[in-house]
Amino acid sequence: MHNELIFRTFLTGMGATLIMDVWTLFQKHVLSLPALNYALVGRGFLWMWRGKFIHNTIAETPPVCGEKTVGWVIHYFTGIFFAFIPAGLSGANWFWQPSIMVGLLTGILSLVAPLLIMQPSFGFGIAAAKTPHPQRARFLSFLTHLVYGFGLYITVKVIVAWSSM
Repeated sequence: MHNELIFRTFLTGMGATLIMDVWTLFQKHVLSLPALNYALVGRGFLWMWRGKFIHNTIAETPPVCGEKTVGWVIHYFTGIFFAFIPAGLSGANWFWQPSIMVGLLTGILSLVAPLLIMQPSFGFGIAAAKTPHPQRARFLSFLTHLVYGFGLYITVKVIVAWSSM
């Protein structure tokens, strides 16, 4: 049971992150909204290894070799990590009998990382306060993380249906 729970959590995080990425592509190509550049996530992470944790803005920080790949790996690793939240909220049984409310709540809770950790360290301020359009940035982050939470729910439903075949 323990190994199956870890495997389901891993698959759920991957699936939810993929759904979030499809949403981001929709925003970019249909709504003409800019997508997050995961190379900047990789840049921030790789600069941490050099002792730099706070940036004037991450875009002004010199690029680092491999930052795009590292950024995408971190993006999916984070999605997998956040997929453990539903078990903490409602128990491990959620991965067999999911509720949409727990999935959406997880998506909302996952907003803590970008709003209070990533954006400030990247020079964008707490909750994107130093960006040109902070309210828009917050709203788009909220929507994207809500889609991630919905993705958790949908992915578990697919895994449950697939495993009962």
